[in-house]
Amino acid sequence: MRLQQSAAMAAAFTLSLCLGAPALAGTLSSDSLSWDGETRTFKYYEPTGIGTNRPLVLVLHGGNGDADAAIDNTEGRWNDAADANEFWVVYPEGDQSTKNWNDCRAPTSSAGDGGYDPSTADASTFDDVGFLVELVDWFETNEDIDLSKVYVVGASNGGFMTQRLAQEATGTFAGFGPNISGIATKDECSAPNTSTLQSGDRKMLFLYGDNDKYVPPAGGCVATPAYGDCRQGEVESAADSIDQWKTWFGVTSSGSETAQANPVSNDQTRQYWTDHSRSGDVVLRAVRVDNGGHSTPGDTQLGWVARVLLQLGWKNIDINHVRTTAQFFDLCTTDPDCY
Repeated sequence: MRLQQSAAMAAAFTLSLCLGAPALAGTLSSDSLSWDGETRTFKYYEPTGIGTNRPLVLVLHGGNGDADAAIDNTEGRWNDAADANEFWVVYPEGDQSTKNWNDCRAPTSSAGDGGYDPSTADASTFDDVGFLVELVDWFETNEDIDLSKVYVVGASNGGFMTQRLAQEATGTFAGFGPNISGIATKDECSAPNTSTLQSGDRKMLFLYGDNDKYVPPAGGCVATPAYGDCRQGEVESAADSIDQWKTWFGVTSSGSETAQANPVSNDQTRQYWTDHSRSGDVVLRAVRVDNGGHSTPGDTQLGWVARVLLQLGWKNIDINHVRTTAQFFDLCTTDPDCY
């Protein structure tokens, strides 16, 4: 599955045991809209007393996930950041039968061509780009959002889908945050309109773990370690994916990798950031988690089952990725610490 059901469920379950249900100051609501003949569902968070013309953040779940998994796997921190800085957060849901997003990985047409195997991978075939763009329009119609400040982030399958939106719905979003994903070797998506991507202060924060057993940083098969095959397709290396985005963003010079704070040394990991600039502005930040696995940095370490048995690996808990992503997108306007 994209990515495997057991891994996604275990990660969410582990976090729910550690954290419990997050305390909400605002209101978490459920709704749906019709798109392409399907009823598409989502949850969204409205901070108490939110003002007018406020930003919107889309948070995309991983494979076999849903809105609740997206909230759990980010430890409810997007809601906390929204409370502190008055912006909307929406948690869309993928194909209800497969609980996956239709990202850029193309199906296999011949053995060894780098695509995913449609007979074993629960891939969505829905028009998820159209749905997510329509969802932004829904908020424009029903709530008062700032269309110049719409952002999308996602992890794993959600990270792949975030990159698809960066390629095919470039003009809708001001920022993109793909986590623990990459560019597919067999990519069915069109390239972005680079003139659009290089305008309007658009930017991307690209995060990966260099010990990820699911999306290999050196490139190759995207697979649950228990299977170890290419049923979920192949991915370019993290370095090649970043280089491709540098080209699309019009970056011609390379930044220097900088070690970040390491206050929790027993998490076995450390973050390293490389900022790539265009005309003096950082438009692409690559975050490498040294010894990091298939998870995004947060406040609570994964449990033994998820970390060892399911081989999700170590989670960095030095710096919460929700906070740094929101700060990178200039969303922390009221509270510089974000929450």
